[in-house]
Amino acid sequence: MKQFKEFKHYAGFKMMHPETADTEPMMISGLASTFGGNPDRQGDIIMPMAFDKTIENYMGKNPVLLADHMADCTHVIGAVIEMKATQAGLEFTAKISSAADEFTQMCRAKIREGYLKTVSIGGRFYYDGNKIYEVDLYELSVIPIPANADALFEKKSLAQTICETMTTTETAENTANQAASINARVKDVASGLLRSGKNLSPSLVKSLEQIILKGA
Repeated sequence: MKQFKEFKHYAGFKMMHPETADTEPMMISGLASTFGGNPDRQGDIIMPMAFDKTIENYMGKNPVLLADHMADCTHVIGAVIEMKATQAGLEFTAKISSAADEFTQMCRAKIREGYLKTVSIGGRFYYDGNKIYEVDLYELSVIPIPANADALFEKKSLAQTICETMTTTETAENTANQAASINARVKDVASGLLRSGKNLSPSLVKSLEQIILKGA
């Protein structure tokens, strides 16, 4: 019998790298849910297609990140900046606010220290038996105890997140440009040594000539 209800479904994350500064946005990334497999601690199994209809709507309108599923201004601690369904589960990346209020700073500190490392999805869940076949996602929350023990998030620096979201083409182009720049500098140094008139050993002279001819 198909039915729906609103409740919280828990997942988790783990810390990766320390912040470089208290003012830098803290980034967390991981799984908000896994798909199929054994039932979670609430006896539910989320099916792989459950989030197909909700991700675009959630991300496009209000991808809010809360603490403890408390829907008030104090408990808004950030925003989800990326979310997609993969074979592993519902992957997400979120940015924790740098707000100076006591509550947000407490959450940041506990995430940084590794004491807070799980998340929970909140919304409307459509069931067939114990299988959730569709989710209307309302929010994602940082919480202390998950129902899905396999859904963990990692803390990342902003720089690392930017690097990881670069496309393969961009990464390849940057790598090639950097290699060409380094090669040119090495050739300049080798040429300078040969022109310097210093007493260089024959083997060193030969090596420098090869560098100029072939590159580093």
